[in-house]
Parts: sequence; structure tokens; C-alpha cells
Amino acid sequence: MKKALFLTNKSSLFSEITGGVQLCSQEFLEILNNVEGVEVENYYVNFTSNYIQRSLMKFGFENYSMYDVQKDE
Repeated sequence: MKKALFLTNKSSLFSEITGGVQLCSQEFLEILNNVEGVEVENYYVNFTSNYIQRSLMKFGFENYSMYDVQKDE
């Protein structure tokens, strides 16, 4: 059996207010869970608190730097 790691922020799956990010994350996880022969493990990370990264994201740059993965290394 193959394994897949689903990296996300917990609020992207379990937020009381659902928007596009939450709906997309939930749908993508559902699709992965329905793939035969793949075991999916959820891994939750916090959003970055780095002001430079957050500013760049606000202006549309560095969209993939939103998570603070170095905290978990």
C-alpha cells in the first residue's frame, strides 16, 4: 500500500466558516481518501508568523510560503 501525506492547516479542513480554500481542501482530501491502494495521513502545520512572508503573500508573491514548516523540522 502506498502512503500519501496531506499537508495543510487544520482550519483549512475544520473551519466553522467555509470558503474556497476550505471547500477545495476538503474535496481534495476526499478524493485522496477514495484512491484505492493509498493510505492518507493528515499533517497539520501552522501558518507562518514571519512578517516579510505574510506581506509578500498579501501582494500575491510567495503563495507557497504560507506554512511554517521549519518549526516542525
